[in-house]
Amino acid sequence: SSSTVVIWAMRFLLFLACVRAQTDVDEQYVLDMLRAAVGAVPGLRESDLVVEACVPQEVRGKWTSTFNDAVETMMQKSRRTMQQGLTGVADSIIELVDGCECGELASLKRFKEQAARLRAFSTSRSVVNFDSRVEYEPMKTLVVGG
Repeated sequence: SSSTVVIWAMRFLLFLACVRAQTDVDEQYVLDMLRAAVGAVPGLRESDLVVEACVPQEVRGKWTSTFNDAVETMMQKSRRTMQQGLTGVADSIIELVDGCECGELASLKRFKEQAARLRAFSTSRSVVNFDSRVEYEPMKTLVVGG
């Protein structure tokens, strides 16, 4: 449902705030983020399966760069840049999960599906409304898919 995507987006915004507060996002931080995301999937206990060996350094480095670029775009605080930033966050997660070599983890698959939904909501346009399905008022409101 769209409420699930909104909750997911809000968790990411909290995560973004943590990333922004940290001056140097290291490789361990990427692993911790993935473990937290995997651990948030109800009914699955796969976070211990996300180990350093299954997330290549090149993949972690690329994610850090693309994710930080998306955050910088979002921090421009306009509706358009928020849409672009959310799309960038979603794309970075999809690429990160695609680059993981942890095997077929249901939780990573779910995480990627949610990122794809966020991407769809941040880029979709309807026949009636030519804007995306992102409503944003700087520093006050963010609604995705609502």
